[in-house]
Amino acid sequence: MLLEFKLNRAIDLKRALTPLTNLQAQTATTINSSTDAVTLLATILDGHAIAILRISSTEFDHFLCHEGDVAGFDLIMLYRYLHFLSKDNLPVTVGVVEDEGGKLTATMPNIGSTPYTSLSMGLIQPNAEHMNFFNQVRQYDVSVGILTAKFRAIIADMARTSVGSTIVVVTIHRFHVTFSVTGVYHILPHLQECVIEGDTGTDPILLHFRVDHLVSIGKAISLSEMVCIYGSYSLLPMLNCCVPPIGMQAFRIMELELIQADNVHINFENQERKYDVKVGILSTEFRNMIVRLAAIGVIAEVTITATATQMKIGVGNVHFVLYKLQDCIIEGDIGVEPVHLHPCIDDLISLSEGIVLAERVWTYHSNSSPPMLQCPMYYFV
Repeated sequence: MLLEFKLNRAIDLKRALTPLTNLQAQTATTINSSTDAVTLLATILDGHAIAILRISSTEFDHFLCHEGDVAGFDLIMLYRYLHFLSKDNLPVTVGVVEDEGGKLTATMPNIGSTPYTSLSMGLIQPNAEHMNFFNQVRQYDVSVGILTAKFRAIIADMARTSVGSTIVVVTIHRFHVTFSVTGVYHILPHLQECVIEGDTGTDPILLHFRVDHLVSIGKAISLSEMVCIYGSYSLLPMLNCCVPPIGMQAFRIMELELIQADNVHINFENQERKYDVKVGILSTEFRNMIVRLAAIGVIAEVTITATATQMKIGVGNVHFVLYKLQDCIIEGDIGVEPVHLHPCIDDLISLSEGIVLAERVWTYHSNSSPPMLQCPMYYFV
C-alpha cells in the first residue's frame, strides 16, 4: 500500500474536488511529499498543472503513506464515483496500491444488500514535470491578500453582468488593486481593503482570469478567511487560500484570450420569461433519479399534472412520481392541460454534476416558454 487515507464524510472530499473539475481538470497526481500530508496536483489534458490541493494527515481518520511516492489517476472518474454513488455523511477510504501495475481504489459503506461500493482504476504515468513540481523555483514579484467575503462579493458582482468565458483583468499597482470587466470596476486601496506585499516595479502587473473559473474558486473558498493572489511578469498567477477541513488549495489559472459575446447572450437576463409553475426537488433526489434513468434510455419525459399536485419523470416504462408536499414543492397553476417536456438524459446528467453543492433544484415550466432549471448555491451567493 503506497497511500491510504480515510475521511469520515465523503462530502468533504467531494466538495474539495468540485472546483477542480469546474476548472476543467482532467487528471491528478498524488504527491506524498511528506509522511504527514498528501498533495493532489490537478492537471488539464495538455499536462499543465492548474490547481494544488494539500491535505494534512490530521484531517484523516486514518492515514498511511510512503514519503516521495507519486501516482497519477483520472480525477473525473473519482469525482463521478463520489458524486453519483456516495452517501454524503458516510466515510470514504482512498488508496493507491501496487497491484497489477498500480491502481487507485475508493471504498464506501453502502445502504442496501451490498455492504460496500468500490472503485478501482489503473494509474496514469505522471510526467517528470509533475513529479518534480514542488522543487521548481517559482518566484512571484508581488502578493495581494483580500478578505474572502470581499473577494467573493467582487466576483458575484462581475458574474451578474458577464458570461462565463469573460475575462476579468486584475491590475496590481503599488498602492491599490483593480478588478475590471466590461462595465464593472472595483478598486481596493492598500491597507484599507487589501494587503499588498512585494514590488511591482515601474509598471503594474496585469493578471487575467475567466469569470466562471473565479466563480468556481469562490465556491471552494467560502470557509476561508483570506485569499492571496500571487503575480509576476513572467509566471502564471496563483490564488492561495486555507480551506478547512480539506487543507490548502492553490489555483494557478491559465491566461486566456477574450471571447466576444453576441447581443443575444448579452441581453439574456433582460428577456421576459413567464413561467406558470415551479417545482422544487431535493438535489440528492434529483441526482439519484437521473442516474437510474440514464441506464434505461436517452430521452426523458417530464409531466406536471393539470392540478399541479404531482410531477412525473421517467424513461420508457420506468417513472418516478413526486407528490406535492411529500416529495417536492409545487407552486403555481398550469391551467387546463398538463405540461409535457422531453429533456435529453445527457443534459440532465451534466446539470446534476453542477448542482452538487445545491440543497434543492427548482424547475420552471409553462406551455409557452422553454423550461429552466435553477439551483441556488449556498456556498456562493
